[in-house]
Amino acid sequence: MSNTAMANTAQALMDSMTPKFAVSYLRVSTRGQAERGGGNDEGFSIPAQREANKKKALSMGAMVGKEFVDRGASAKSADRPQLQAMLEYVKENADRVDYVIVHKVDRLARNRDDDSDIMRVLRECGVQLVSASESIDNTPSGMLLHGIMSSIAEFYSQNLATEVKKGLGEKVKGGGTVSRAPLGYINVRRIDEKGREERTVELDPERAPLVKLAFDEYATGNWTVADLAEHLAACGLTTRPTPKIRREV
Repeated sequence: MSNTAMANTAQALMDSMTPKFAVSYLRVSTRGQAERGGGNDEGFSIPAQREANKKKALSMGAMVGKEFVDRGASAKSADRPQLQAMLEYVKENADRVDYVIVHKVDRLARNRDDDSDIMRVLRECGVQLVSASESIDNTPSGMLLHGIMSSIAEFYSQNLATEVKKGLGEKVKGGGTVSRAPLGYINVRRIDEKGREERTVELDPERAPLVKLAFDEYATGNWTVADLAEHLAACGLTTRPTPKIRREV
């Protein structure tokens, strides 16, 4: 065997023993998912996705060398900071990145246009998309499944939006509220005689009188908005605490 052939054989052996380089992309739609360890119908949490992607990489003889995480980001748009950062990283490191691993195709995109744009970048860089939960690969059957899953993700997203709008519309028609009660009101939950939950709003006994005072005083023309706001705060008109605002301010 010639020296060149021996060198090529040795290099091929070394290449076969060197782990492939994988990039892991993780995404959840809500902050709550990003902070807890379980999963729900919207997809597994960040820790669960991370573990699944690592196991998938190991099964292919690859190691996750870089991770990108979009927390509380919808896949309706590709304009996600970490997704764009991941694509730029792949472009800049096309010579060393072998795989981009996602937990499911819908973690990457939920409309076919964005999916097509993302896949074009990966193909141009010679990088293979891998799903930890689906048989997505570069074979004809794998590409067919990818297209089907992409279409299903788009349908799910559009259908969910339609159903949510329909539900909110019906709630408004029935006299209900579709969000947190405004200042001066409180959200109330009741259980009727049939055990059904009813959600409505009522006057806030602490703040409603102060809200009325605000309108009455402003109508006199004797106050600027800033001065009136300061006066009402001194009288005790504060916003109600929320999970994000732990104390009244």
